[in-house]
Amino acid sequence: MATFSIINNGDTGLVARTAINAIINHINTPAFQTLTDSGGTASWSYPLGYNAKLTLTQSVALDITGATNGDYGTIITTQDATGGWVINFGANDKFASATHSFTATGTASDIFTWVYDGTDYYWNYNKDFS
Repeated sequence: MATFSIINNGDTGLVARTAINAIINHINTPAFQTLTDSGGTASWSYPLGYNAKLTLTQSVALDITGATNGDYGTIITTQDATGGWVINFGANDKFASATHSFTATGTASDIFTWVYDGTDYYWNYNKDFS
C-alpha cells in the first residue's frame, strides 16, 4: 500500500492533488500505448503509460515527454513487412558498450527497456521476437 505525505506550502493544494493524480494515473496505466511516427518522430507521452509499442514504417527519432528522475519504460518495436528500420537514438540515450541494433527482418519485434536518471535514458534490449 502506498502512503503519501502532503506538505502545506501555502498553495491551495492544487499542486499536491495534481501530483497525486499523476501518480495514481501512472500506477493505473500499464497497458501499451500505440505510438505512431509522424514526420520522422515517434512521440511517447510518458504520463499516459510506461509501456509502448511502435510499428516501424520508417526510421524515426523517439521523443519521450513527461518522464522524471527514476521513471522507466518498455517499448516493443515491430518492423513493417519491408523491415530494416531503426530508432535514431539521441545523445542522452545510453547503451551498454555504446551499441545497439534492431532486427531487420520484416514483421520481427525487438523489446527495449529504459530507466531515466533525470538527464539520460539508460537502455537495454532483446532482439528478434518473430
